[in-house]
Amino acid sequence: MQLKSFQIRELQEAVALERSETAYKVLFVQLYQSAISFTTTITKNEEVAEELYADAMMKLWFMESKLTDIKDLKLYIFILLKNSALNYLKKERKQRFVSIDDIDRGDVPQTRSVEESLVFNELENMLAQVIDKLPSKCQIVYKLIKHEGFSYKHTAEILGLSVNTIEGHMSNALKKIGTFLKSLNLKD
Repeated sequence: MQLKSFQIRELQEAVALERSETAYKVLFVQLYQSAISFTTTITKNEEVAEELYADAMMKLWFMESKLTDIKDLKLYIFILLKNSALNYLKKERKQRFVSIDDIDRGDVPQTRSVEESLVFNELENMLAQVIDKLPSKCQIVYKLIKHEGFSYKHTAEILGLSVNTIEGHMSNALKKIGTFLKSLNLKD
């Protein structure tokens, strides 16, 4: 279950104003998977991604009432993680983007037959391979927009790029995915 922006805002206010550890834990757990996947995309090291995420969440806790000044907490965390990951890479002298590990694509609905489930899983794995072969920035842009639900504008803010550049990366990604799908020559 992914939290809606109004739910995140309610938890954010509970952490900031009431110092609610329960709300903090819910935020931590709910944002964990997408934040770790995103940070791992940049660092290519899940352990480092986990450390950077823990540091980012601790910064949020210590902001106390100033936390209410943040209008979009998820966007803020992703920008914070991007900056932390890039700083980590500078220290390690590895200043480039790398491929992300597979992202959980959700459960296959129970209404499918075994054969349909196998075909669905095979297609899903093939699509994941195509996405993983995209140029690194196209891949990150695609995943932030399609998997995390960020807008083009927010994706541009996270990556420090223009909206036009984001549109270009997304267009490139969709063309390559479209070419792959056409190559399957699927019949109804």
